[in-house]
Amino acid sequence: HYLYRLVTIYLAFAAPFVLLTISYESIFYFSYSVVLLLWLTIERALYYEKAENQLLAPTEQTRLSALALQRSVSSIARSKGAQTFAASRTLGLSDMRTSIMFLFFVNVAFFGTGNVASLASFSIDSVYRLITVFDPFMMGVLLLFKIFIPFFLVSAVFGVLNRSLELPPFSLFLFVLSTTDVMTVNFFFLVRDDGSWLDIGMSISHFCISGMFVLFTIVLFVLSHALVGRVLIPSSGNVKAAKKQH
Repeated sequence: HYLYRLVTIYLAFAAPFVLLTISYESIFYFSYSVVLLLWLTIERALYYEKAENQLLAPTEQTRLSALALQRSVSSIARSKGAQTFAASRTLGLSDMRTSIMFLFFVNVAFFGTGNVASLASFSIDSVYRLITVFDPFMMGVLLLFKIFIPFFLVSAVFGVLNRSLELPPFSLFLFVLSTTDVMTVNFFFLVRDDGSWLDIGMSISHFCISGMFVLFTIVLFVLSHALVGRVLIPSSGNVKAAKKQH
C-alpha cells in the first residue's frame, strides 16, 4: 500500500537525517513530511470528489464505457505480449495546481534548512558525528546526501500523486518540465551584459541554476518511479465502491 511505502521511506531516511542534523533541522524534516502527506491527501480528495460529481453526467457514462472497453482490449493485447497503454484521462487545468505545488515543495526542500548560495553556507559540524578526521571529500558527500534527503520524500509523494490522479506516467512530469522551461526562458532574457560584474554574474548564475533545475526534475521523476513505481494505489472506482458499502 502506498501509505506503508511512504512511511517506510520516511523512517528509512529519518535516521541518517537526524544523525546529520543540528538544531532545528530534525523538526523541519518531520514538519515537511507531514505537509507533504497533507498535500497528497487533499489532492486525492479533490480529484475523487470531482470524479464523483462528473460520474452523473451522460457524457461521462459514455466515456467510462469506452474506457472500460479499451482497457479490456489492452489487457488482452498485453496477455499476447503486445506493449499497449490505455491512458485513463488527459491533463486539465486543475493539474497545473499540482505541478506548481510540486515546484514549491522542491524549492522548500532546497532552501528549507539553510541558505544555498553556496555549499559552504552549511556547517560541517553536522558530519562530525560520523567523521572525526578532516576529510573534505567524504564530508562533502555526507553533506550532499543530507541535502538530497528531502527530495527523496517529495519525489515519492509526487510519484504516488501521479498515479492517484489516474494520469499517464509522463504527463504530469511533462507539465512540470514545461513550467521549468518557462522559468529558464525567463531567466535567459534577464541575462545582462552591462552594469557591474556582480549584476552580470548573478544574472548568468540564475540562468544556469534554472537550466540545471530542468535536469534535476528529470532525476526526481526517475527517483519517484524507483521508490513508488510498484505500490498499490486504490483507484477512484474502488474508493467510491467502498463509500457505498459504508
